[in-house]
Amino acid sequence: MMRAAALSLVLPLCAGQHAVIQADGSVTHDASLAASKGRHLVRSSKRYNEESEEVFSANDTDYVASESGMKLAVYSKNRHGDMQYGWGGWGNCNNHDKNGDKKTKWYCVKAKKIRIEFLGQPRGVFEYSPNGAKSVKDYLAGGFVESGAIDHWRSAATCWQPHCNKRGFQAVALHVKCRFGFITNNENDCNTPDHQMGLGCTNIQTGSFASCCANCGIKDFHTKIEIIPVTCLESVCPRNDGQFLKDSGLPEHCKGSKCTLDECCVTTTTTTTTTTTTTTTTTAKSDALRRSLLLPLLWLSFQGCVAEPPKHTPHVLRIRELQTICKSPVVRSRRAAETDPTHPREASAT
Repeated sequence: MMRAAALSLVLPLCAGQHAVIQADGSVTHDASLAASKGRHLVRSSKRYNEESEEVFSANDTDYVASESGMKLAVYSKNRHGDMQYGWGGWGNCNNHDKNGDKKTKWYCVKAKKIRIEFLGQPRGVFEYSPNGAKSVKDYLAGGFVESGAIDHWRSAATCWQPHCNKRGFQAVALHVKCRFGFITNNENDCNTPDHQMGLGCTNIQTGSFASCCANCGIKDFHTKIEIIPVTCLESVCPRNDGQFLKDSGLPEHCKGSKCTLDECCVTTTTTTTTTTTTTTTTTAKSDALRRSLLLPLLWLSFQGCVAEPPKHTPHVLRIRELQTICKSPVVRSRRAAETDPTHPREASAT
């Protein structure tokens, strides 16, 4: 990294312009373009690849969700690294974790909402609502999608040039490309772009870099991409059809643009238990036995053969025995004498 050893160092820029790096590291331009806040160095493109890494702004890489339900899909910390434009990881779903740079499983998950933030940058947040139709991978590895107003991008970039203004997903201007970014040029075309900003660009992994003729040279910042995945909600399951949200076993996210009943719901069948009171054969026989014994007992009692019905139901044979006794001549004679005074009685024992 170049350092000013004396009071100042003059660097040539485009079309006779010059930038002066002061002894304190500040940058001034003879074209009265004020350098933005932070530490910026303006260098020619020939010296760009010779730069050593500078100290990045203090951003904590410990992830904290920007809002409830959000999941981290991508975190880019370093200006140079694997995650520049040509990295093969943009086209697959493999996890990546190296030197603070991360790509997680949520990169390939269909999202209801995508939030991209250039940390610490004014107006550095861009939000999209694919409503489950696309993942972050679909955008960063897909075709060009122009997105965002030019003024929005200029505020987020800090460094920029006035022309070309290619912006959005898969922004391309000749040899300069960004997975999500902003490409500008000092000339009124996109044939010789000198500036690139965003995530996954040709010469930088994250940040803003202008090799020539910009209002500043380099601005370092981290990039974070979060999503709200498609998940199971109560409304997915039609209660009228007996479908209810599972109490357990719900997936972290649904595989398609919409959740399926199999992923989220369980069928609850209302079982109506019909209790049929069945009189068993034993019960039926017991009732019949009681009835068959009751009538003879009543008859025997009426005939005077039984003083009172027994407390416990006797056996059928006992009833027959009583009936036989009741019909005997002795019993008949005794009953007749008790009921008819003229009936001859047996002689009393003397």
